[in-house]
Amino acid sequence: MPTYILRRVLIMFPTLIGVSLLVFIIFNVVGDDPVYLYLGKNATVEQAEAMRHKLGLDRPLYAQYLTGLKELAGFNLGYSMSSKQKISEMFWEGLGPSVAITLPDLRERREDIPLLVDHFLKKYAAEASGIKQMSREA
Repeated sequence: MPTYILRRVLIMFPTLIGVSLLVFIIFNVVGDDPVYLYLGKNATVEQAEAMRHKLGLDRPLYAQYLTGLKELAGFNLGYSMSSKQKISEMFWEGLGPSVAITLPDLRERREDIPLLVDHFLKKYAAEASGIKQMSREA
């Protein structure tokens, strides 16, 4: 079992690199110019060049790709074009409600409560005034 998991983890990295490279190529070949999407069609050439430099789009493609991987690894996803908010902040704001919707309340899973209490009592028995387990009646 551990070798299976290790093999799957080792396969995961080249797969992620391949998919990210494919998406990067598609966006650079098929997509519109992000500078004019961001500034609008009435932007001057000087504004467009300044924005290209600011976004790093004047650098070679391999440098853009490596910078993008580094930013992605640091969870720096940039800013939204529409709301001008950091995308990572928008992600964390939406994560809480999504998890709350996904996970059912403990009221609906009463049989799990004793298991959770036992787990925490065993884990923190030294700090929990010597209480080592809970009776089923509690």
